[in-house]
Amino acid sequence: MPPIPLLRDMPDEHRVFWADAVADRVEAADPDDPIVVKGGVSPSGVPHLGNVNEVMRGYYVAEVLRERGHRVRQVFTADDRDPLRAVPKTLATLDGDLVGLDEVDAGALGRNLGKPYTDVPDPFGCCDSYGAHFSTFFERAAEQLGVPGLEVVSNTDLYESDPAMREAVHTALERADAVRGVLADHQDSVDADYVPFRPVCANCGHVTGTDAVTAVDLDAGTVEYVCGDVEAGNQPIEGCGHRGTADLTEGKLPWRLEWPAQWRVLGVDFEPFGKDHAEGSWPSGTELSRAVYDREPPVELVYEWFTLDGEPFSSSAGNVLLAADALDLVEREVLRFFFAKDPRRARTAYSNEADSPGAIERPARGEPSTTEIAPGTPSTTRRSGTFRSSSLRTVSVTVTFLPGGGRSASNSRSQTNSGGCNVVSRSYSAKPTSGTTSRSVTPVPVAAPPPTTSSPTTAIPSVRRLVSTSHSSGIVPP
Repeated sequence: MPPIPLLRDMPDEHRVFWADAVADRVEAADPDDPIVVKGGVSPSGVPHLGNVNEVMRGYYVAEVLRERGHRVRQVFTADDRDPLRAVPKTLATLDGDLVGLDEVDAGALGRNLGKPYTDVPDPFGCCDSYGAHFSTFFERAAEQLGVPGLEVVSNTDLYESDPAMREAVHTALERADAVRGVLADHQDSVDADYVPFRPVCANCGHVTGTDAVTAVDLDAGTVEYVCGDVEAGNQPIEGCGHRGTADLTEGKLPWRLEWPAQWRVLGVDFEPFGKDHAEGSWPSGTELSRAVYDREPPVELVYEWFTLDGEPFSSSAGNVLLAADALDLVEREVLRFFFAKDPRRARTAYSNEADSPGAIERPARGEPSTTEIAPGTPSTTRRSGTFRSSSLRTVSVTVTFLPGGGRSASNSRSQTNSGGCNVVSRSYSAKPTSGTTSRSVTPVPVAAPPPTTSSPTTAIPSVRRLVSTSHSSGIVPP
């Protein structure tokens, strides 16, 4: 199979801003309006700053396309039909307060392992389900960052209510030989008995494995199954042994097939995704899209991970930083520009716990050195942090977080001009719910932001000019 061309392999010397280069490729595919830009995440736990790439990378491409006169629909799939595979170490209220498992009914979560996120009760009791609770964070992050009109689509709703998704499942079972032929080249577990459907057990509610299906009736649109054990990380989730019949709306496709099914059902023309998919589910997804659904895959963008204290962000492990936390420290425009930078470069966040050495990126030889820092909150108590992005404008941030995570009191801001650079100073103090110790953050340099607006007539040209200036001056890569 020839190598899959990714953004880093495409000649884009004529484009300084990466979103312009991606928009060129989208237009070259000659899509119908509205052009569909998609992102998506499984709501396994607290959505972190790295997950926001799924919204913001698509947003910038969508705005460039709108600037060029296209109608664009930006959708975000909450992959909430996925099973709860582990109890996360950290959860969060809708107000953004991080809490430990000792503050919720962790036993209830443990008893619901293996069930779809939309069938797991919300540990805070404020939303219809665990999946609905954590999907809400993406809608709020989009609002906080000025992303207009993001449509959050529940995968469970697609399976249960959208005839196009039922048809996609039927097609996958009808062309199961083609599915096996593709996946056998990517997964050792795929054999002649592999069935690309995972029923939800009517007895225990678990999402079964692909080996659970014993018979398929395409005319009736049903499968027969036996509920068996399913591997979840390092531990198996025991099946109940129930024998039943499931309609095609009562289960899910395996992820490698579910992704191209979403492309077909939603008519996706462009999708960004993290590097973990670049050599796994993306290559198999492109083949399955053609072989099973007779559809060319969307234009792709692979982005590098964000890390916290040198470790990848992880919702299930509790290694998280909310977009709202970063916005406590910096203006919205600064954080937006953070996502406008080159997606091929990793960004590092530090929590400022103990004596953090600072967040210094280590670029390849000959590249300009840049620095990125974002505030981190890896434990249940918020601590001081800094957000740093190179050159052009300086934002001075002073923040005090006190134990207990209270968020009342003052938030002051002043702005001056020095040497052609705006200097913004903010101070924020939090009223403690317990304890008296406080910590502070010293001023740090950050990158110049674009204006606060969702209008492509101003936002995108401003970002483009800023990136172009930074690139041509050799100060910072785009």
